This record gives sequence, C-alpha cells and structure tokens, in this order.
Amino acid sequence: MATLFSLLFLGGWLPLTIFNIIFLPGWVAFLIKILIIVIFFVIVRAALPRVRYDQLMSFSWKILLPLEFGLFFFYVSIVYLFEI
Repeated sequence: MATLFSLLFLGGWLPLTIFNIIFLPGWVAFLIKILIIVIFFVIVRAALPRVRYDQLMSFSWKILLPLEFGLFFFYVSIVYLFEI
C-alpha cells in the first residue's frame, strides 16, 4: 500500500529537486517515501483504537449515508441552477 500510495500521490521515483538540483537518486527517494508512509501507517494504527463492527455500521448508516445523499442533491442542484 505504501508503494502504491507513493506511486500515485507522491511522484513515485521522482527525487526532491530544489532549483533543478537533484539531491538523491530516484530509487533512494522512492524508498524514503515508502519508509515514511509505512511509519505513518504504523503510528496511526498504534494510536487509534479499533472500531467494533456494529459501531462502524451504525456510523455508516446513520451519518455517512444521509451525508452522501445530501451532498449528491446539493451538487445536482448546483449543476441544475448554473447549467454547467
């Protein structure tokens, strides 16, 4: 997941450049990005408590589904009003 995240959102193997000066080779930059993401995943996993299945389903049905419907109708009304 860290590799995929790095490829899709952080530029993959492209190194950090400042004023067109390359500081690291591409594979080193890629490994550093992956390592940072893995450390972030581990810290988040350790810091946040687990959510029970019934709590997750309750949150999904009572909060996320009505929010999704509200946003959907809001977006449709904006498109309809401004004829985008």
